[in-house]
Amino acid sequence: MILISKKNILVSSIFATLFLMPYFFSPMAEEIKKETKIELRGITVLTQERKIEVKGIVNMTSGLVELLATSPGGKEHESILVLECNPALLQTSLLLIGLNPGGGGKFQGDTIEPYGDKVFLYISWKEKDSIKRLRAEELVWDKKYERPMPPTAWIFTGSRFEKTPKGKSIFKANLQGVIAATYHDPDAILNNPLPERTDDSVYYANEKTLPPKGTNITMILSAVPLEKE
Repeated sequence: MILISKKNILVSSIFATLFLMPYFFSPMAEEIKKETKIELRGITVLTQERKIEVKGIVNMTSGLVELLATSPGGKEHESILVLECNPALLQTSLLLIGLNPGGGGKFQGDTIEPYGDKVFLYISWKEKDSIKRLRAEELVWDKKYERPMPPTAWIFTGSRFEKTPKGKSIFKANLQGVIAATYHDPDAILNNPLPERTDDSVYYANEKTLPPKGTNITMILSAVPLEKE
């Protein structure tokens, strides 16, 4: 196990090696990928299982949403969950489990189909003496069809960089806090692939399945479905 701290590999080194240069061979990148468990500031990367675990809370239990998940200080007014993580490190973590970002639409609600590797999302929380786990889509209500959002893999579109007037590159997911978008957002790391992604009036927090606001949760991001476990 690698625990990212001052005593071993710095987070900044991993970010530079795997995020800024993901398509180039790097001895350090190869060594990092050999580890079975990596901790990145609250993000647990399980490389052999090809999944990631991130802590967070339930932020909304009702109302119209555009995001499944945001980071603290992000678009909390329209996100079901708030994940306690740095979005750039989360994107780095997806690279660590062998996933590659794609792209797609250039603006919110764009009809261009998103592309990239598939990511399966699950949310778990403690309920009495047991752990309850649902697919993330079950926490989203589709008002158009009066049903939960259908099961789907989310698309690792990847967020993008933007240059400031001074030439500094800013990672947009860090700026906006957009992690997983139900309404298509080019700055989000993960995007909904369903047709309803282009309509900002369709998705609501699912009151029927969500635990109370403030409940501690864990989001699991997996390269493969977990249903057979």
